[in-house]
Amino acid sequence: MTLVEFSRQIFAVISAIQDSLEQFPLDKDIPAPANWSEIQSILQRVAEDLMICASVTDAVAKLRQDQGTLLVVGYVAIWLEDSLLKSTIQRAYAETPEASWNLPGQPFAAYLLEICKGPPHLIRRDMR
Repeated sequence: MTLVEFSRQIFAVISAIQDSLEQFPLDKDIPAPANWSEIQSILQRVAEDLMICASVTDAVAKLRQDQGTLLVVGYVAIWLEDSLLKSTIQRAYAETPEASWNLPGQPFAAYLLEICKGPPHLIRRDMR
């Protein structure tokens, strides 16, 4: 898999999450995570779950099962600072063993795990 294909798979999930949130908005009373550690924990758990999803549709359906989780993943994955998006994807690609590329959810899972390595300032300022 090339970096371009890896990136396309990540953007396909991000786009599907955006579409899902537009079609089925989340409840306004969902509690936000208390801190960056809680966000990291959620992202790590989601990454583990999404690695084995058979498709983008399955991944979004799994995320929709828990609105709090979808809120965190949508917020963090979608609102990464534009200047850091490309480098985050490149690092995720470099860190992903080639043997695991056949897992459909692996690129997005690797992207989430790479976000976990960074500090919260990676999130766009206008969305904090």
